[in-house]
Amino acid sequence: TMPDGTVLRARGECEGEIMHGPKGDGGFGYDPVFFVPPLKKTFAQLTAEEKNAISHRGSALRAFAAELKTYLEKQ
Repeated sequence: TMPDGTVLRARGECEGEIMHGPKGDGGFGYDPVFFVPPLKKTFAQLTAEEKNAISHRGSALRAFAAELKTYLEKQ
């Protein structure tokens, strides 16, 4: 919530499939079983840069940055 009461929100999504078994050594949690079909890799097989470019967190952060920029430009 901004000082004037405005609430900024953002949402990010990443479509993928849950595999039957793990593949890859990186990441944490569900990363070894979350498969991203366009890249033909699990999150655990992606580099940090690849993961940040497509992850729901990365998408949400980019969307939030755009919302914040728009808000600040109106001030």
